[in-house]
Amino acid sequence: MFLSRSLLLLHGMELSTGRIWITFCNISIGHARVFTTPHLFYSGRATGVPYRPRTGRRSTCTMVIAVLLLCAGDVELNPGPARLNVNNSARLTADNCSSINVGCLNCRSTGNKAAVIHDINNDYRLRLEFLALSKTWFTSNTPATVMSDISPAGYAALHAPRSLSADREGPSRVGGLSIVFRESVVVRRHRLADEFRPSTCKLQLVRVCSSPSLGYAVFHIYRPQWMSTVPAFADELADMIAKFAAKCNDHVIICSDLNCPGTDSSHIDHHLSTVFDSFSLSELVCTPTRDDNLLDVLVSSCPSVFCDVRVTDSGLVSDHRLVTACLQCRRMKVETSYSSRNIRTINIAKFNQAMRASSLFTAPANTADGFADQLRMSSRCSTSSLLSTQEFDVDQSLHPGGCLVRLSLPSVIGADSNDAG
Repeated sequence: MFLSRSLLLLHGMELSTGRIWITFCNISIGHARVFTTPHLFYSGRATGVPYRPRTGRRSTCTMVIAVLLLCAGDVELNPGPARLNVNNSARLTADNCSSINVGCLNCRSTGNKAAVIHDINNDYRLRLEFLALSKTWFTSNTPATVMSDISPAGYAALHAPRSLSADREGPSRVGGLSIVFRESVVVRRHRLADEFRPSTCKLQLVRVCSSPSLGYAVFHIYRPQWMSTVPAFADELADMIAKFAAKCNDHVIICSDLNCPGTDSSHIDHHLSTVFDSFSLSELVCTPTRDDNLLDVLVSSCPSVFCDVRVTDSGLVSDHRLVTACLQCRRMKVETSYSSRNIRTINIAKFNQAMRASSLFTAPANTADGFADQLRMSSRCSTSSLLSTQEFDVDQSLHPGGCLVRLSLPSVIGADSNDAG
């Protein structure tokens, strides 16, 4: 039975006083080969406690157990530490890859959904680095702190809130566009944004930079049904695309909720599809995004740069589904200049003298806010006159969370000059 599964080549055997010494010089099991010595016989499962016979006393029972372990096929040829998880290793370099995970969603208000939007961006399955949100309900009166809540740590946001001027029609809260992006991705307001003032839709025009000379112009559009008809919107959109193509050579990407459903759940309105075909733009979404209607689109003038286009329920954040895709592009190197001063080398006596001669002591402000501003400006001026500034650059593309250097001043007013560093 054992000979059918293994072949034991014995180097020597001696029978003396009831004891058997067997030295294995070569043991073959199937296609595996194990080499042993008279002093060490090592066998066992990779995740269990290895079996090693005692060297002082070798018995027949011990050798039978060893042979049974060998026949079981659980011999570890090269025992060592467990292999690292390759998924975690790959995740460490995901921020330096040549693709950007993008998404667009009609969130239908972000007032109480900031935490959910954070989860969408940080979802390990999505890992979105560019998220276009429409119908945020942000208006021109919304505080900046409220609008900044939708961007998680390591992200920034660009907003196009709805204006509340008297000549505007429609609901007061409906509308508002925002783009949340990772700080390592270069997203800027497009230089041609001020040249487009559409009357049939809401527009936010930004540029995703992949190189200094080439980028992607993202037309983030939301068209409320009450604002225009589909033919009127299609005509104005055609004019905007033609005007943009005449002044810029960036690739065009159109995304978000256009509210132009077609005759079935996999097509958009024929007026809109005619405009896209005339400019060689490709619609990448072919499944319904709200009920059985295709409302949210992802259109590109270069469809080959997109892959893995999906439509998901996004955790039921709103009645619209989330559209995600992977944008293949080369990340632009982002270098930001920072300045710093070595506070440890400051002369405390001279710093005290400069502070006492400033307006902080000679003409103090009457309000708490004014005094705080005086303290900030006086300390900055006194420090600048005593310390030199050092400039350095930081590549933010290698640090997705960004790098921020803050200058903190020690409490040195009234300190002894002997304490100077």
